Amino acid sequence: MIKHTFSETIDRPVGTVWDWLTDPENTLKIEASAIELTKTPDAPLKVGSSWEGNLDLEGEKLYTVCELTELNVHKKMAFRVTNAAFDIVGEYQFEPQGSSATKVTSISQAEILGVYKEMEPMFAKEFERDSQAEFQAIKKAIEAGP
Repeated sequence: MIKHTFSETIDRPVGTVWDWLTDPENTLKIEASAIELTKTPDAPLKVGSSWEGNLDLEGEKLYTVCELTELNVHKKMAFRVTNAAFDIVGEYQFEPQGSSATKVTSISQAEILGVYKEMEPMFAKEFERDSQAEFQAIKKAIEAGP
């Protein structure tokens, strides 16, 4: 099992940060491996909402599903990502820092599956590096504005 926790203060109000992180279109902007994503059903965000699409993992196209498992508006969003290579359980916690900044904590656990299991040490390093880079890309994109 691979586990990571990252925290960062984003210089935007909690509502702005929440709106950005709960929009699946933004995943395509910051997740290098995301090829395509579609929200199903196309309705307001709620527990059970899911996104499906494909990730590029070392040149291999992996059908992936992300399901929202917990939703506490402006406080916490939890999700599960599944595909043939890994299961990830993660969450974002939101803490207002005054009226113009938000501390976001990202907590995730990944379990490597199947034939990929023997490559877990390599994936652990890659997962940490990619997670940190993604978190920095999120901060930069949100602070840059629309």
